[in-house]
Amino acid sequence: MKTTRFYRALPGPALSCALAAALPLAAQAKVDVVTLADQPWCEAADRAVTRQYASPQNSSAKAISIADINVPLGVTIKPHHHDWEEIYIVEAGTGLMMVADDTQQVSAGQTIVIPPGAWHNISNNGKEELRLTVVCSPAWHEPGLKFDKPPRK
Repeated sequence: MKTTRFYRALPGPALSCALAAALPLAAQAKVDVVTLADQPWCEAADRAVTRQYASPQNSSAKAISIADINVPLGVTIKPHHHDWEEIYIVEAGTGLMMVADDTQQVSAGQTIVIPPGAWHNISNNGKEELRLTVVCSPAWHEPGLKFDKPPRK
């Protein structure tokens, strides 16, 4: 049986052939392929729609989830927070992004990093659908979403 070795490019000098040969073989696992077109769209109460590229719900992913989210014109995602880190990648459209005490206009080609626990939301205030790729680590899970602000001290 022929095996293939996979090496990661590292900065600095190249590995010698002897050292490279001593590296372990890449794990022989079945390739887990998720076809986005086969994933169901889910509509939230605020009218944003989402489907999963990959998550624990539709793949062997354990610690990360990646979603395709569309926010229709005039729709605002309800402010919320959770214990995981989240990244919004704006693929198309524009929106007003709130993270903690900061609000900024965002547009296609920009990425927003949302720290764990930070209150956030986005509103489509543009002229077309707002399209986001959203990455969560650890993976998104609905019971972890929190919508009620704690009482002020």
